[in-house]
Amino acid sequence: TALSVDGQDVFAVYEAAVAARERAIAGNGPTFIEARTYRYSGHGSGEGVGAYRSAAEIADWREARDPITRCAGRLREMGALAEGDLEVLDKRATEIVDPRLSGGRRPPYLSAPAVRPRTMWRCANR
Repeated sequence: TALSVDGQDVFAVYEAAVAARERAIAGNGPTFIEARTYRYSGHGSGEGVGAYRSAAEIADWREARDPITRCAGRLREMGALAEGDLEVLDKRATEIVDPRLSGGRRPPYLSAPAVRPRTMWRCANR
């Protein structure tokens, strides 16, 4: 079974996952979930999107269809998120994640001899 959902809608993705889980628990096998999303940047690092998408299109997706903004709006409608809560959560997440990201970019890096045994290089050069 396959389900196709708006991957920009957190609630639609959640509902699809719940349905897939229930189907699996009932013994009806796996479910493939296609979550259709929008890529804000190019395929690779350094690749821009200006060649095949306009700035206006990207801005429209960011403003009207951003998953976090849409989810926050729904949560506010449900009374589960107050005005300003998203900003507090975002600030807290940044405080937790940013130091860990910068720590991962600092040396010491593994030396080439330490890395080689863990790579295909070793197998290919026997």
